[in-house]
Amino acid sequence: MRSTVCYVGVLAAALAACTTHREPPAPVVEELTCGDSSMPQAVYARAVRATRIDSLANVAIVTHDAAHQPVAVADIQAWGPRGASGQPGNPTGLTLITDRAPGLYSLRIRLQATSAPWIYALTLRPNYLDTVTIVVGTRCTVIWHGR
Repeated sequence: MRSTVCYVGVLAAALAACTTHREPPAPVVEELTCGDSSMPQAVYARAVRATRIDSLANVAIVTHDAAHQPVAVADIQAWGPRGASGQPGNPTGLTLITDRAPGLYSLRIRLQATSAPWIYALTLRPNYLDTVTIVVGTRCTVIWHGR
């Protein structure tokens, strides 16, 4: 969105100086598709500006409860076009998955080592650090209905 502000000089209208201000774009936020309604809701927020100079992608996974208290998860895996990457969840509720090829991913998260994984679909973009926020205790509403 653009807005134009013009300053008219006292001496003459010909001395008017116009400047254009650009408002930063708002981040795009969408609910991720999940495997079934028993999984918690996950929201995907796309970064507004690129953060990397190469063509790889990063994603930050934030897990918290409805009171915004961090929830530590046992395991986080990202399965994508060039294989998988996995690691234990960070006890702070923030886990980074870095240096991934861009493309469609299956994000799999286990609350406990023996629990069934929460499965979400997301697309990682080259040059960006996007964020997935999972609110434990809030049900997923965008459910994949396979054939």
